[in-house]
Amino acid sequence: MWTVEEEISLLNFLKKVVGGACSVKGIKRSIDNRGAYVNGRLERFASRRLKVGDRVEFDFKAEEKPTEALNLYEDEHLLVIDKPSGWLCEEKAIRQKLGNVWLVQRLDKETSGVLLLAKTSEAKNQLESLFFERKIEKRYLALVHGAMLRNEGKIESPIKTKSASTSWKCLKKGKSLSLLECSPYTGRTHQIRIHLRQIGHPILGDLLYGLRRNEKGVQRLLLHAHRLQFKHPFSHEELSFEAPIPTEILGASFD
Repeated sequence: MWTVEEEISLLNFLKKVVGGACSVKGIKRSIDNRGAYVNGRLERFASRRLKVGDRVEFDFKAEEKPTEALNLYEDEHLLVIDKPSGWLCEEKAIRQKLGNVWLVQRLDKETSGVLLLAKTSEAKNQLESLFFERKIEKRYLALVHGAMLRNEGKIESPIKTKSASTSWKCLKKGKSLSLLECSPYTGRTHQIRIHLRQIGHPILGDLLYGLRRNEKGVQRLLLHAHRLQFKHPFSHEELSFEAPIPTEILGASFD
């Protein structure tokens, strides 16, 4: 921890105190990845003006690059991976890492878990049809604020005027945390995050829809695409894939 002795931006301050060990690009990436705290509160803006007496903490580990993806399945048509948190889910970015594949679904950058990709344009069309017809079952794990009062429920609330439906089950709960399994029936942007906020249980680490308070120790959005099940579009074999539960969720304390 450092104490600020002059008015200065967060970026310039960190350049002064850690510049020899960390590049400017690395400092910015670390701030983006929740590595900077000012007076005990998470700070996401490198341009933040610091005042004399402010206390700054900086997590060097946040500069580490996202880990490699784990292949869960591959044939001539499909590729299924366990996407690490931190991977941008855009076709250009994914192709730079995995080669000539097509996105048929998207996960938020910080969301980890099962990601289905097509290896041919024909497979892309078939898989997109399965998603459109809601023939692909998706299950997510979410670590949320608060103890759930019920063991399961269903949220039906439109998102940007479009219908949206999410069912959930409480797998474990404590005084201040609950672990939920969520099944979205529709695929609206940020659907699970929005729906859980609407029922008063936002996901830990969600800076957009969460409590917007200091969550020290939480380094990412704790949402994980745990399971995907569907029939292979060509062989019609029933396929089911599970991505290992991240340690951030698996090791959560429910005391």
